Amino acid sequence: MSLTIKNAEVERLARALAALTGESLTDAVKRALNERLDRVQKRSRDSRERQLRDLEALSRYAAALAGQDPQKRSAAAPAGPIEGGFDGW
Repeated sequence: MSLTIKNAEVERLARALAALTGESLTDAVKRALNERLDRVQKRSRDSRERQLRDLEALSRYAAALAGQDPQKRSAAAPAGPIEGGFDGW
């Protein structure tokens, strides 16, 4: 299988990386792509984990509100961060 690069800057960068690392052009590109993919996947996992923590905090907050008299609670958002990190309220 082949990959054709039709961008002079991309080819220059790939060749420079291969020259600096002593790897073949194919190995340099493969390693660079693997490393970038790993970083992007980690960010995606971290983002999902934060969203889950935020939803769990919101769920706890909503459950706490459910036990209160609706006339006594404000319809406005909470004044500060919710315990557990839901900063985006």
